[in-house]
Amino acid sequence: MRPSHRDGEHGCTYGGVTVDDNIENNLIKLLIAADEMNLHELVEYLQQLITTLSHDWMMQIGVDLFNMISRNKGVFSKLEEYCKYVIGKEPKLFINSSTW
Repeated sequence: MRPSHRDGEHGCTYGGVTVDDNIENNLIKLLIAADEMNLHELVEYLQQLITTLSHDWMMQIGVDLFNMISRNKGVFSKLEEYCKYVIGKEPKLFINSSTW
């Protein structure tokens, strides 16, 4: 089953479940669940979605995302690269985080 989406929209329908920007607070949990259920296409889509989210969202969730990636080394390669990029470019996002 392939995720579907329309050009210009943030969102994806996967097996009748719509993934959109309103679920930002649960993206990490959804990503882990998709990986556990071997929904590789959804995992790839969610990784791509996370890399396009706002700077403010990254300020709020960055440390949790980094910790999840660290615990699942090699599983979420796109996010590993993204976090390395963000940490290198803006280390204060992590250093000044209230969840650090």
